[in-house]
Amino acid sequence: MAQTSGTLLNTKLFIPRTRPDLIPRTRLIEQLQTGAWRALTLVCAPAGFGKTTLISDWVRGSGWKVAWVSLDEGDNDVTRFLSYFAKALQEIADDIGQTALDALQASQTPSVEAILTGLLNEVATVPDDFIVVLDDYHCIVAQPVHDALEFLLEHIPPQMHLVIATRADPPLPLSRLRVRGRMTEVRAADLRFTEDETSTYLNDLMGLGLSHEQIEALEARTEGWVAGLQLAALSMQGRGDKEAFVAAFAGSNRYVIDYLVDEVLSRQSEEVQRFLLQTSVLERLSASLCVAVTELPASQAILQHIEQSNLFLIPLDDDRRWFRYHHLFAEFLSQRLHESQPDLVPVLHMRASQWFAYDGWIDEAIHHAIAGEDFDRAASLIEQVAQSLIVNDQHRILVNWVRMLPDEHLHRHPRLCLYYAMTLHATGQLDGIEPLLEIAESNRHLAPDTSVTAHANAIRAYVANGRADFSLAISYAQSVIGSLPPGESTPEIPTLDDDLISRGRAFLGMAEAYVGSGELRKAESILIEAITENQRAGNMSATSASISNRITVMINMGKLKRAIEVSYQGLDLLRMWPGRHESGGRSLMADAQIYTQVGRLLYELNELAESQTHALRSIEHHELGGRVAYGIWGYSLLADLKLASGDVDGALSQMQKLDILRTNISGTNVKYAALADVLRMNLRLRLGSCKPELAYLTEDVVRWVKARQLRLDGELEYIREPEYLLLANLLITQGRPDEAASVLERLVDAAESADRTGNLISYLATLASAQGANDDFEMALATITRALTLAEPEGYVRTFVDCGKPMQELLQLAVDRGIETEYASRLLAAFQSDETDQTQVEQLSAIRTLPAASSDSQVERLNEREVEVLKFMAAGLSNREIASELFLSVNTVRWHAHNLFGKLGVSRRSEAVARARELGLL
Repeated sequence: MAQTSGTLLNTKLFIPRTRPDLIPRTRLIEQLQTGAWRALTLVCAPAGFGKTTLISDWVRGSGWKVAWVSLDEGDNDVTRFLSYFAKALQEIADDIGQTALDALQASQTPSVEAILTGLLNEVATVPDDFIVVLDDYHCIVAQPVHDALEFLLEHIPPQMHLVIATRADPPLPLSRLRVRGRMTEVRAADLRFTEDETSTYLNDLMGLGLSHEQIEALEARTEGWVAGLQLAALSMQGRGDKEAFVAAFAGSNRYVIDYLVDEVLSRQSEEVQRFLLQTSVLERLSASLCVAVTELPASQAILQHIEQSNLFLIPLDDDRRWFRYHHLFAEFLSQRLHESQPDLVPVLHMRASQWFAYDGWIDEAIHHAIAGEDFDRAASLIEQVAQSLIVNDQHRILVNWVRMLPDEHLHRHPRLCLYYAMTLHATGQLDGIEPLLEIAESNRHLAPDTSVTAHANAIRAYVANGRADFSLAISYAQSVIGSLPPGESTPEIPTLDDDLISRGRAFLGMAEAYVGSGELRKAESILIEAITENQRAGNMSATSASISNRITVMINMGKLKRAIEVSYQGLDLLRMWPGRHESGGRSLMADAQIYTQVGRLLYELNELAESQTHALRSIEHHELGGRVAYGIWGYSLLADLKLASGDVDGALSQMQKLDILRTNISGTNVKYAALADVLRMNLRLRLGSCKPELAYLTEDVVRWVKARQLRLDGELEYIREPEYLLLANLLITQGRPDEAASVLERLVDAAESADRTGNLISYLATLASAQGANDDFEMALATITRALTLAEPEGYVRTFVDCGKPMQELLQLAVDRGIETEYASRLLAAFQSDETDQTQVEQLSAIRTLPAASSDSQVERLNEREVEVLKFMAAGLSNREIASELFLSVNTVRWHAHNLFGKLGVSRRSEAVARARELGLL
């Protein structure tokens, strides 16, 4: 059956079988059993020390329920890791984990913390202790997965005991766990065979009849290393010169193992030796795959023989269909194969690639094609999936694959050159794009279609936008639209056709050019076409980007409520995308563009907790998919949220992450570079006034302003307006409010003439602050009155609050004068709430992660949004109706409902309402 990206392999969830020749390790099992009351057991040792065997033997006899996950490199995707983790928990109870699995495939994926919170709340209902084993955790190198595990350990319920088997210490707070007595450790020194265990294994189980001196010598020379003893025992079987063997068993570990591998292989038949060496190129084996790779029809029988002979073959399922070699044994077999038959290696990888491709496992087919240096085949395979990766925002996967191809092989595939160029644009790297496009055009005769230039021009429109050459971008986009027909696809039945995709990108490129040049009315009308065209083309990423740009237009025009409405309409459209769930977690990346916008909108409306959820999602998708815009907005928004809660150090940390991200954006990428820079400098300006020791940050802004040649009378291009707003704020900070006002008055005129109400409100608020700082209070009141009048219908908050103390004083003066009293009073209340926000955010975080309490006095506090949802539930409204009332998505309402169910200790609406009334919450 063909694999899909969302498929979970059940073989990864089986507890490995214990062998009949297992040495009882009573002392270690007692150590594990005694320490099981602690949160974590860490079993850490190099390969071949019997970690998996020990844990498997222990848990099978522990009497506890066990969830097991065998990890591999593919689990560095946090979505995949959480999917396996949740699936494994269903071994503990059928009703655990399904909500998380559904959420991980849903259109509005909650944050990692939200998913784990739901899982932990479900686990808290399990009455009995149980064990969760994460085997081969050394395969995990992705920080998001480490962060998820750290969160789990911080909030692990008492009935869950986590066991990690790994070759190296994971980057978790082990010292803290150790000091608090929450961790049991089993190390290599513990796992080494003692002399008694060595004797039992070699003589009692293997029947070698060795003397005490011979056993002592082997134990000393292997240092109790289990795999070494196993190899030694296999080599000695049937030998009469055991004394000579033991005497020769010396030297460094490398030479000893080389010798042992030779001895093991030399005692096998030629057919088995051939099989072992040739299948060493495979990370997992099945009879059918082995037949294809080795061309040995008897592969099934050979697999059975190898398993029965204890040749380090580990079954991956109870049906004995899939196996893998012991990692160390596989490495040595592979080394011998490369030394003895180097010319055969690429042939074997080619056969494996063909088998995996035929069976639908494209990722593994590509892996073997690259490993076998069949780069043209790899390029062709990558070409098959590249467009799908791009439209689902999985750029990092494509970049990693293409970078493994030599240039000459990449260049022979013009379509792949185009796909790679598109990915370079998405990840912020513009410099290498034009050469790729020129190569694609010069090799157009190798492409299966004749539209290479049109496809290249669609990308050139994006590049021109990135370089702020908006007229050139429009020209390229128009040429593409004129040369590529609309096609016959419909939004209801989209097709992944290159011509349609380039046409849709051209509409988006043209719209972005009008956005960049400030022609918002034109941009909005073209964006409506762009949404339809990209929907018709089946390009989810470009559809999402078109919706996101439309939201930007509305924000700049001051239509916040309409922007929120369009955001959730867009998320609904993406959730219902045809074939979305068949593409697994990859499709969820496209949502991030809209979630990022929603986070900005919620921040402006002072919905800080909800905004933070979206900011974290944006950062997570940047780290997974590589799209630079998600990281820029995510880090800057999270920094703003930290400042709003008074967490200066947290804001500084996010600013530093944004600084690092900026170094990866090429200087020619004016659009992203300018966006990142102005956000970075704004953060520096705000942070510089928070603490005396951070005053140097203001000097960074001064130097940057000089480098950008920002002058009071400088030309006000629309794309540079944020820089001049920053200049005005810097002048206010420097005590030069009259100069700031002169800049701001020009910005006000520019925004007003272009009907950009959103920008106008921001400029007026800052201008009022400058006028107030200049003691021109009558003028400041007139300006703030105008700003409040424009802002009140849409509910602006942070635009005013982030102006700081001068704005607070000005609003108080407005209230005293009876100017926009109700709205100004609400804004003043927001200033006061900022002083307690940090404590509330910390409480909220604790509330969302603690298991539900059972007694009335311990029932967790519901946050404001959860109380609102609860009241609507009591009134009988459906989730969709509640979503409409609160301007939320249906999935967000479900998330809030799930949280409040956990806090109230119930599982249904009716129970929640009854419990809330019992507690006096309604």
